[in-house]
Amino acid sequence: GKTDLEKRLAAERSQSLTQAYQILKDPLTRAAEVLRHKGIQVPGQNGQTVDDIELLQQVMGWRETLTEAKNQSDLDDLYNYLTDGFVQCELDFDQVSDSELPLIYLKLVYITKTLEDLNMVQQGNF
Repeated sequence: GKTDLEKRLAAERSQSLTQAYQILKDPLTRAAEVLRHKGIQVPGQNGQTVDDIELLQQVMGWRETLTEAKNQSDLDDLYNYLTDGFVQCELDFDQVSDSELPLIYLKLVYITKTLEDLNMVQQGNF
């Protein structure tokens, strides 16, 4: 059988692998971890504000579409637009320069939040 030390080390390794999997399976967590690994401050933390006007205008447009949607088709169009944008951000994250990563991360955050709100609207809880 295994010694107590071997059992403890195996349990610690298993816990580390589980934590790594949890980070990798969630795109936002994975993106934040990439930023930290590269020594880049994760935007939106420590009271940091977003100063990209174009992104803020884009988000306000999504919010407006969400609140003014007249039918399911409007919501479906927004959902498709946001999910396409999310996929594009994930692809961009592996291809852009480090200086562009914080903005891509913020887009992922705002798209995720808007998709969550869209889901709430569709469930009638918004």
